[in-house]
Amino acid sequence: WANLQSYPGESVVLKMPYRNYNTGGSQSLNVTVCGYTFTLDQTKTVKSIRLPGNANLVVLGLALANDPVSAPLAGYYNRAGIYADGVTNNNGGIDGGGYVYSATLLTGSQTWSNTVFNFGPANATNVISTANQTIPLPPGNYSALRMLATGVQGGQVSQVFTVSYTDNTTSTFVQSLSDWFTPSNYAGESKAVIMGHRNNNAGAADNRTFYLYGYSFKLNSAKVVQSIKLPNTGNVLVTEISLIPTWPPTFPASPFA
Repeated sequence: WANLQSYPGESVVLKMPYRNYNTGGSQSLNVTVCGYTFTLDQTKTVKSIRLPGNANLVVLGLALANDPVSAPLAGYYNRAGIYADGVTNNNGGIDGGGYVYSATLLTGSQTWSNTVFNFGPANATNVISTANQTIPLPPGNYSALRMLATGVQGGQVSQVFTVSYTDNTTSTFVQSLSDWFTPSNYAGESKAVIMGHRNNNAGAADNRTFYLYGYSFKLNSAKVVQSIKLPNTGNVLVTEISLIPTWPPTFPASPFA
């Protein structure tokens, strides 16, 4: 704490210009509290942590944080909307006219609003054309639902998304979505991914600017989510949904209290 060595994986949380003796008096000396982050397996439930057998290590506090949780959408993909450059698409594309997002530009995943979105496999059925589907969500307490989506055939105004909780209550969100070629800058909408082309059904580039938009809906973090109901129009396309865990998380009472 008095001799910072900047080891890999170590960051300074707090710097202090003195420390105290057991008598309460102070010593003028720069001391630090350092922070460390360990990546856990998000598919498993944590049980315990075993600390090192070294009395010269002092732990002041521990906190658990969850990464954004992806909603399992694969079973609901119903339109082929993301194809690699040069690959032929005979499935109608994202707009029914054979046009698709470039998987080469999207690169499998994108980050928007500090949230990672992993797209479905390229050159396949990999986006959702909304049709009043109710999609189960991973149960948990979340502060927000974030979504990458777009409208086609023009802007899609005042579309309704409904999140249900396990106590049978709901949160309803009314959101307008811009066309993927023509941003309308609707309230609550961000240009999450800006792309220099889209592809036609022959795999050739349409060298204009196209967009994938980001939307964030605030959830009731005191409740456990259950599902989301999508709008009833095929002109709204959803590529991915991520849920943002509540922070700080809620834990059961400590057995050491």
